[in-house]
Amino acid sequence: MTVFPNRLLERRDRKDCHRERQAECKESQGSLAAGYGQRSLGEYVQGFFIRIGARYRRIRKRPKGSPSPQLYAYKTEKLQELERQANEGLIDLYFGDESHVCTEGYVPYGWQFRGEDIFVPSQKILRLNIFGIIDRDNHYEGFSTTESITADKVADFLDRLSFRIRKETFLVLDNAKIHRCKLISELSCSFSSCPHIPHI
Repeated sequence: MTVFPNRLLERRDRKDCHRERQAECKESQGSLAAGYGQRSLGEYVQGFFIRIGARYRRIRKRPKGSPSPQLYAYKTEKLQELERQANEGLIDLYFGDESHVCTEGYVPYGWQFRGEDIFVPSQKILRLNIFGIIDRDNHYEGFSTTESITADKVADFLDRLSFRIRKETFLVLDNAKIHRCKLISELSCSFSSCPHIPHI
């Protein structure tokens, strides 16, 4: 009579122990699976997009249209000549452009397929606008304003800069509208006695 209760208790202990081991095993497997899923999800998504031909590339803002190949080659040749003269110390060469700081949403990277052109539309919002010029030695000149950067503001900046010029100086600008206006063209010609170099 004394053996039966002991075996009964032993069976209960075995069942309880078995249940505890199953619970521990499931908990361990669950935590392992969760950790594996968190660790591999990004890698899985990346591998999936790569396998179907996508690449993770910077999404850029781009103006409408495309440059003429002949005109681009001509301007590239002129720019190389200016850089050669600057390297020899014959001229000062600056590169100028506008930029801004704002609260506009910024999405620089995203998945895109080969040949697919994804872009973020430009939006007009309140921002701090900056116009600056810089040379190869990181010498910077510029100004900032909460108003729009106009040809008059750029011309005033270049006019004040002209008083500090010590040698023939060239400023390379892109084809923004205010860079190609009559006021800037006339001002740029007055800075140099050399033939006018088109904006790059």
